[in-house]
Amino acid sequence: MADEHTNRGILSILDWTVVMVTVTATLGLFSFPVAVAPVWRSMLAAFGGELPSATALVLRPWFTPMLAMVPVVLLVIAWRGLASKRISIRRGLIVAAWAWSTAAVAFTLIAGYQPLFRLAGAIQP
Repeated sequence: MADEHTNRGILSILDWTVVMVTVTATLGLFSFPVAVAPVWRSMLAAFGGELPSATALVLRPWFTPMLAMVPVVLLVIAWRGLASKRISIRRGLIVAAWAWSTAAVAFTLIAGYQPLFRLAGAIQP
């Protein structure tokens, strides 16, 4: 017999923990163009030369907020139970939102630091 919480679609503390991690990552992506990108632009301008395409994309003011919209939509669908009242589907949406936000943050960091990685690789001992 299924647990009564599962039947009612109540999220567990683990579900809410994943939601909070996802919300934190998403807020970081939304704030990136205002808080981080200007500093990176000035730092990378000092290097001179052309930026890698991934770095140039991440530094555009619309890109990371666009990445952040996917987990927001998934969490809203899961929270409101729009896709289904079944807890397994809601948890799947929460996990998908977490996976997307984690991958988006990783991509943003790797793309942002790519010029530094290239510079470090060019140094000859």
